[in-house]
Amino acid sequence: MSNFCVIPGCQSHQYIKTATLFSVSCTPALEQWWKGTPWNLPQAGLSDPKVCVAHFRDDQLDRRERGFPRPMPNAVPCLRLPKGPATCSMGAPPAVQVCNPLLIVCRFCSKKQANPIRNHLEDLVESEELLQLCLGRGRFLEGFPSGVCDYCLDMIKITTNFIKDCEKAQEKLQKMFFGTSQQMVDSFEEGESCEAEPEQDFE
Repeated sequence: MSNFCVIPGCQSHQYIKTATLFSVSCTPALEQWWKGTPWNLPQAGLSDPKVCVAHFRDDQLDRRERGFPRPMPNAVPCLRLPKGPATCSMGAPPAVQVCNPLLIVCRFCSKKQANPIRNHLEDLVESEELLQLCLGRGRFLEGFPSGVCDYCLDMIKITTNFIKDCEKAQEKLQKMFFGTSQQMVDSFEEGESCEAEPEQDFE
């Protein structure tokens, strides 16, 4: 029985105190995925290989039972490595770790990176509306890379902070010039009524 993630390069056990591990036999899809991976080596002698939860997106997990997530029936692991120190020290096969475009292409700028990307869409929870604006209908398309290069990540953070600052500024302006939202409505209504008054004849 194995008590570690079988994906080469994953060292989640070092920085996730109680990393959730899924047996590859828990769903037919996961078992089929394992049979087709280059890491399924007979000489390894793993009787019960496991994959950690860090390789699954949130929409691939069934969390109905509190504290016990399970992979959805058709879910298979992403090849991305979870963030943490020395995630690549074990050395995955070059064809998987370096050349796979899902690992090295940025979702925003589509540029290839020299190393596997560590930042992912799932990490940008606070920027969900901005992600929807940037990615449009392709936001949740399967088969697209989910990595975000450092430059694009910085731009997203800067833009998100700018939007938040603008929202705060509007609230400040509202209080400064109108006091409350009701006063603002009343002010606009008064303006409309003044425009509607007929011109007086001074002859």
